[in-house]
Amino acid sequence: MRVLFSILLLLLAGSLSAQQLPFLALQKANWNILNPAALTDAYELEESLYSINASYRKQWLNLDDAPETFLINSQFMLEDYNILTGGHIIHDRTGQLSYTGLYGNFAYQLAFDHRSEQLLIIGLNIGLLQFRANWADIAFDQVEQVNLANEQIMRMDVGLGAYYYHRDQFFIGVSVPQSLGVDGRFQSSPSTFNLRRIPHAYLIMGAYIDTDLMGKLAPSLWLKYANGAPFSFDLNVRSYLSKYFWLGLGGGLSQSIRSEIGFSLAENVGLYEGKLQFGLSVGIPLAAYRNAFGNSIELTTIYNW
Repeated sequence: MRVLFSILLLLLAGSLSAQQLPFLALQKANWNILNPAALTDAYELEESLYSINASYRKQWLNLDDAPETFLINSQFMLEDYNILTGGHIIHDRTGQLSYTGLYGNFAYQLAFDHRSEQLLIIGLNIGLLQFRANWADIAFDQVEQVNLANEQIMRMDVGLGAYYYHRDQFFIGVSVPQSLGVDGRFQSSPSTFNLRRIPHAYLIMGAYIDTDLMGKLAPSLWLKYANGAPFSFDLNVRSYLSKYFWLGLGGGLSQSIRSEIGFSLAENVGLYEGKLQFGLSVGIPLAAYRNAFGNSIELTTIYNW
């Protein structure tokens, strides 16, 4: 347990000065989490006005206390009012530290023409975060440290974003998650752990390219910056071979590569005769020091109508 706790402290220290928000491999269903003004691919590809998805991500399968993320996300396009809304619930855990967030999104779209082939969307999200430290679950070596209480911190969070979309061609968006920053303190004698989450800057962009061999290609790029952390990016290319099946490949500066696969189980299902989809992503580390931690896996289920 002492070794795992040491790893936990390293992860915590990294989170205080580096990229702090959870990584999502299957980003296209969750662009609106990175940017509250962004459109998900349910609208851009399926022309669905409403979508709901549930995702689960496990980082480093060989490590018991590795990061885990649970997510339920929704987006609703109210075309008659030029409003994009929705929200998400997220739970992220690393060892004995975790947080749960409840967010609501609101965005307004400006059309450049009467057919809405081009849209400029401005949005924000507002959330409430609960951070938890389960000190009582940690087995310390010294007897006087055994009876530590669990702690909780509640904080508000705000994110801002802008997004430009040219129908069936390309998109680009900028956002600042954690615009207000988050500060707090876990006080468990004999140690004090300060929680400081800083604003991030994201740029997302992508395109849609029709091909004869690979169907519709959808390359995308996610650029990330946070003060005190190195610049980072993630590149992904997805091939929609048909409206029922896709394949994808991605990677970035994390020294790992990802493969993904997705398919539609059925159409015209459910109360609103929507479309049910499933996606799977597997991340494979390339650096030797990561091999002991194992691969990463992410699953998502999407319903749009």
